[in-house]
Amino acid sequence: TFHNAAVVSRQYEHRRLSTLRALAAGECPLLVCTVESILQRTIPKTLLTQAAQVLRMGERHDLGELAGTLAAAGYTRCEQVEGPGQFSVRGGIVDIWPPEAKSPARCEYWGDEIDTLSTFDVLSQRRDGDLEKLHISPAREVLFGSAPETAAALRSALAKEKGRRAVAMEKAMETDLAQLDAGLVPEALDKYMGVRYEKPATLLDYFDAPILA
Repeated sequence: TFHNAAVVSRQYEHRRLSTLRALAAGECPLLVCTVESILQRTIPKTLLTQAAQVLRMGERHDLGELAGTLAAAGYTRCEQVEGPGQFSVRGGIVDIWPPEAKSPARCEYWGDEIDTLSTFDVLSQRRDGDLEKLHISPAREVLFGSAPETAAALRSALAKEKGRRAVAMEKAMETDLAQLDAGLVPEALDKYMGVRYEKPATLLDYFDAPILA
């Protein structure tokens, strides 16, 4: 995406992230795809692994830290979860919808311990199945972290440019930097993949010894 956008559909991005998580975890020994998809640039395996996490029943997690971790992993905080890549916090309840999940999950805390973990229906908000653990993949392929961290990274990249290129980049970043300075993370950060990742990965980087057929 090379244009500013207020709303972005991340359906295909979430599918890619779900597949990448499975590859990184060794859960996908065979992958059928096109040459174009093999060559598409994406998040490096090490960074995806660092951003992914697993929540389990009985574990202790600080709610503030968990919310910060989800935001840094590309999740959007909202009042009520309605789609993949979103999370909400209400008292001791955290709702999360990972990209690879068919339905959102609800973590209910007792103190700082996960007391119950279950899936729930978006419309009725009723629990419909217990979970022992919840895999959480990052919700975006281009991850900078918090709004201040993202703004700092963009300004650092801008400071390295000179002449017409610097002027053009400054104009292109103007709207995004204004949002970031206001504490908001823009939807379309994909255009800064080259800024965030010095060496973006491809699908082949997710295999230890890939065999192409």
